[in-house]
Amino acid sequence: MPASNTSEQFVSVKLPLKFIDLYSAAKDAILFFETHEMKMAPGAIIDLRDALDHIVLAFMNSEDEDRVLSETNCAVEHLRRASIEPIEWAIENVIADLHDRHRMTWWNKILLVSLPKRESYYPALLEIKKELLEGRKCKSMEKWEEGIQHFKTAYHLACGVQSFFPEKEITNSRIFAIVLAVISFCLGLIVG
Repeated sequence: MPASNTSEQFVSVKLPLKFIDLYSAAKDAILFFETHEMKMAPGAIIDLRDALDHIVLAFMNSEDEDRVLSETNCAVEHLRRASIEPIEWAIENVIADLHDRHRMTWWNKILLVSLPKRESYYPALLEIKKELLEGRKCKSMEKWEEGIQHFKTAYHLACGVQSFFPEKEITNSRIFAIVLAVISFCLGLIVG
């Protein structure tokens, strides 16, 4: 079905060129979050929906140039957020995990899990903070692609720091063993 003159004019003249790049980046960022964090990124998906709403409104009001420009600018802003924020959320999740692992020192002592000395991974933490800060500085429309790169660098550095810590499965298996031992001891007292 051929497109009308109005829609062709809209796509060729009024739709910002960054739109296609931003959509591709948003899709990549959502997939990055979903594959690395193993959960959905609802905030980014809402931004995609909102971007589509603005595009539809621009098509519906194609005779009003100011409205078309306003709606496409709003759509681009939603796509920019969807392209960068999921990666920022992923790094924030890894950093929160690192803090949780380091904070559980008394629990780790009970479980006989040794934690690395802070000095062994502290330089990497400083680099992660630097990349995270640079990524946040680059979240604007002009530097969003640079921001994505900073966030991805911070994410990979943080995943490297995670390797300094014992696997959660080790801690969980030791918790299970202790609980099982306590139950067995209590049953021994009751039965014996």
